[in-house]
Amino acid sequence: MDKDTKKRAEGIALAMNALQGNSSSYQGRAGIFGSDSYGIGQDPKHHCLWDEFGYKTNLNYNDFRNMYERQGIAGGAIEMKAEKAFEAMPVMVEGDDDAENKKESANEKEFRLFDKRLGLFNTYMDCTIRRSVGNYSALILQIADNKLWNEKAESVNADQIVKVIPVWEHQLTVNEYDQDQQSETYGDPLSFTYQEYDFNRSSTQNAAPQRSVNIHASRVVWFGDLYSNGSEPLLGNLMLKKGYNDFVTLEKLIGAGGEGAYKNAARHIAASFDKDTSIGDLMKLFGVEDAAELGDVFQEMTQDLNSNFDAGMFGKAVDYQILSTSLPDMRDTFDNALTSAASSVKIPASIVAMKISGERASTQDQLQFAKNITSYRNLVLTPEILRGIMAKLSSLGIWQGVEWSVCWDSLLDASEADKIDNAYKMAQTNQASVGTGEFVYTQKEIRVAGGQKAEVEISEAEQMLMDEGEGQDPLPEGE
Repeated sequence: MDKDTKKRAEGIALAMNALQGNSSSYQGRAGIFGSDSYGIGQDPKHHCLWDEFGYKTNLNYNDFRNMYERQGIAGGAIEMKAEKAFEAMPVMVEGDDDAENKKESANEKEFRLFDKRLGLFNTYMDCTIRRSVGNYSALILQIADNKLWNEKAESVNADQIVKVIPVWEHQLTVNEYDQDQQSETYGDPLSFTYQEYDFNRSSTQNAAPQRSVNIHASRVVWFGDLYSNGSEPLLGNLMLKKGYNDFVTLEKLIGAGGEGAYKNAARHIAASFDKDTSIGDLMKLFGVEDAAELGDVFQEMTQDLNSNFDAGMFGKAVDYQILSTSLPDMRDTFDNALTSAASSVKIPASIVAMKISGERASTQDQLQFAKNITSYRNLVLTPEILRGIMAKLSSLGIWQGVEWSVCWDSLLDASEADKIDNAYKMAQTNQASVGTGEFVYTQKEIRVAGGQKAEVEISEAEQMLMDEGEGQDPLPEGE
């Protein structure tokens, strides 16, 4: 083997070793991906598919918070889900949920006034938004019990709770967990550190929390997952995690389209001079002494052209052309990314993007959205209210021993127009069946289908007039 051949063989060997090293590195990174221990992408042929597509390998709270704050579709999806769930606030009833239509009890009235005074459920809606962005959120109870926040609250009455404060994940961290295996609260937090605004500062522009405050766990209601990285999907944590890559794709497409349109609108100018054009003549024409200054002259002319309606350009034996490109139609790519992102948050794409095409598609999407939110209420929000908020109040001595149920209005009920249409069709069916001697629907069924109560409500005065009219002789018939 001659020297050249040997040298080439050694170079190939070095290159192969480098490739194997890179492959091992990618596989290693895939093996330690985040704290979830799964690979990067689903294609076994490419060990770092997400990296090749420009997506982040490891995501943290700041990534999700920035996505919520800066990406319209992602942020809208978070808020849309919460706002739909709390379209009408839940009602707390004493006993089973079938007690909803019974007369309001004393405890129910007290809680209703308590919620009205503090805006409890409105604040809880804020917590669901915060919890969906991060792993968890919390509700701090500000209690007027003459104790410091790091002291245990107990034997409290409802009037002593003067404020409820929603907080983000980055504002609240666990100081200590209960490690006593014989304790009823084993594994639960004992205390938190709250990053509070520094109200002693002379400046009123508090852009970020300034000081740390220790809070006893008895004064905090937390929602979500304090223990892991938010991998439990049922809790609704990290709502943007599954579709993060898709939301990034949408951002890229929107940004690329906007940048492309901007660059086309900016009218980039290309100047082509005639071969016989003299640089010296151009210098005399534009009044410059150095040929290098010609570039500055043309740049200034181009800026004037793009910033003024009545600006013009001139020169000697020069041909000006506007550099522009035809932007590709990215609708299919955008719709594919939108569909995937919408699936990750369980909101139909037409709704999350606020674009409705066709009445039937709109109706079906709205129905599916309502079903998803109903499940979210039943599986996540209702347990959090009962085992979180109401259990915390009970532990403080408020409404102890009361069995509560959470009642929501139905998101699946027909619209008012649909109810009226159903009642009309039922009445028409009855009219068509007159010949048979039997009605298909009763008057009560038609009233219920139309959104009315089964029985006609009669006021006391109307009932009195009816009672007085009973037993009287009928009016004489006219001649």
